[in-house]
Amino acid sequence: MKRAISMILLFLLCLSASTPAWAVDDNTTTQGPCFTVTYTGTPEGFEVPEGDVSFTVELTSKPEGSDEKMITIGTQPSGENTVTVPITLPNNYSKVGVYTYSISQKAGSILGVTYDPDPIVFQVIVGYENEEDTDIGIIATGVGKKLIINDSEVSNGKKTGFENTYSNIGYGTLNVTNTVSGNIGDRQKPFYITVTFTAPENKVIANEITYTVYENNYLVTENTISGGGAKTVAVNISLKSGQTATFSNVPAGVGYVVSQKPESGYTLVYEGDSGTISKGIESNAKVTNSITGGLGTGIYMQRTSYILVLALGIVGLVLLLRGKRKRSSR
Repeated sequence: MKRAISMILLFLLCLSASTPAWAVDDNTTTQGPCFTVTYTGTPEGFEVPEGDVSFTVELTSKPEGSDEKMITIGTQPSGENTVTVPITLPNNYSKVGVYTYSISQKAGSILGVTYDPDPIVFQVIVGYENEEDTDIGIIATGVGKKLIINDSEVSNGKKTGFENTYSNIGYGTLNVTNTVSGNIGDRQKPFYITVTFTAPENKVIANEITYTVYENNYLVTENTISGGGAKTVAVNISLKSGQTATFSNVPAGVGYVVSQKPESGYTLVYEGDSGTISKGIESNAKVTNSITGGLGTGIYMQRTSYILVLALGIVGLVLLLRGKRKRSSR
């Protein structure tokens, strides 16, 4: 809530600093001027990581004989679809006139985003702040607006910010299944499994990944993992025998690894435990935990053979005694 309020205040301050009327700003060290970076076509749960892109600044025009005064671009905060980026101004311009800057953004790292390559134009008007024409300072700033100087209209560009587009790169699904086998394998025991998703090189994951767990067609678990602009996203889940966790909305190109904490006495076998998500494809990973016998198979079989021999001996003894009785009765 606090972050949302601060974002709104910053956005309103940005609008007030770049109105078409070029409102006068008496504070020569203000950080009020700013521009916007908008992400369009984003999926549900999308979040722009802080500092997703960086910017380069070029001073393209200035009053004759003035110093090279450069503006500074602040950190791009985190946000959902639109973020505002502040501009810090120099506080000691030496000559009156119009200073024009070209601001370009460098491509960020969000998987699936195409970054706006065209620059925006930002202008600073320096003039006299009093009737005696003794104090020089910034009297107006603006980005992407039209400026009136001495009754002449001067255009400083139409762009008021950058528009980055999230392309439909496609999504895939990952199914993770746990199976318990063996005559003493506990089918009701939860086994703890870690699923790790990793974005391709120089990219990050910015959308949510949803996962569900069903057992006998009944929903057991439903949750989401926030990408949040991370390179790697991991989640710990627990699965009983026969349960499957299904991960949806996984961007194509993201790699995955499935691992499980070993359980005492169980033999752990993986199948398809790593791979890369493909658009529209269901990937499958299987984890099998097996355990057989309690005292060991050899001991059990050996005891069984002893019992069988003993039983046969008893039967033979009974037959022998019965035969003797018949002979003695004759």
